[in-house]
Amino acid sequence: MSKDWFNEQIEKIEVPRDDVYWAIHKGIELGRKEKKKKKWLSGLRKTSFITSSAASILLVSGLIFSPVSQVLASVPIIGGLYDNFNSGMGKELTATQLVTELNEKATSNGIDVTLTSASYDGYVIGFTFKANGEDISVNSNQDIGPEAGYSYHLFDGIDNKQWGGTTEGLTKKGNSYIGAFSLEYPEKELPKELTIPLVFTHIGGKDGEWKFNVPVQQIPVNEIESNTITSSTDGTYTFQMESLIRGEATTIINYHTTIPEFVSKDIFHLKVVDDHGNELSSSGVNSQIATFSEKVDEDAKYLMIYPEFSNSQGKRVSLNPIKINLEEN
Repeated sequence: MSKDWFNEQIEKIEVPRDDVYWAIHKGIELGRKEKKKKKWLSGLRKTSFITSSAASILLVSGLIFSPVSQVLASVPIIGGLYDNFNSGMGKELTATQLVTELNEKATSNGIDVTLTSASYDGYVIGFTFKANGEDISVNSNQDIGPEAGYSYHLFDGIDNKQWGGTTEGLTKKGNSYIGAFSLEYPEKELPKELTIPLVFTHIGGKDGEWKFNVPVQQIPVNEIESNTITSSTDGTYTFQMESLIRGEATTIINYHTTIPEFVSKDIFHLKVVDDHGNELSSSGVNSQIATFSEKVDEDAKYLMIYPEFSNSQGKRVSLNPIKINLEEN
């Protein structure tokens, strides 16, 4: 193979410059956000990003060498799966290449629905999908469908099951309509693998039945067990830790609470702060499980957990905080 022939073939390759520049820009922006959130470490843990001028040199030469391709692979996917949505978990997992891309399609009533990705981090299972077909509408008018523009439920052939979660509305993207939603596994014991029996019943103004059986595998988590108890002065309110689950984009705390027998409407609050003073963003708290929509800082040495109860009259009962050491786990 001659050098001239090789150069000639390289020059014929069409490089999507706009897409590449866009991906590099997104990577730089991601780096800036991470820099604000965390202090950078030296050595191997320090992240470098390609500047626009360096990218220009690469594009002019027509060659992307292996070390550079590895860096480009670490920035968000061009046209990333979660770029059009608000899901912090989805964006975090996509950026770290922990979202599984899918291409599972079902057709009903003239509309094709394709599941495009799935992820399983902690208790949260996330999905993205796209819909194609004629007469799809994103009108939120309740006369033609749910506000999100689509509806779905779990179906195992015996009965319907509803899990908690979040839903992002149907959005037009090119020739398709896209959506994203998440489900929260309802049990404390987390299986390593799951098959989700999912059925859509309404898409963009049309009823139908789009069935999927989606296998998902849990992203490895770090589980820290604890049986530490804290209680009110009179012992009528208690909080007992059971475990802390550190996911790649979520944090879960399992616990057990007790309240006085004559109290039925107390609201439970849980605040979690790391040793740097960063408070985790809560996405759901009940009497047994608290879910946080972000991961624990990798540099954190411990977490302080602050349980509190309140009632409709404004009375608050704050329990002594619990310290969870992270360095030994």
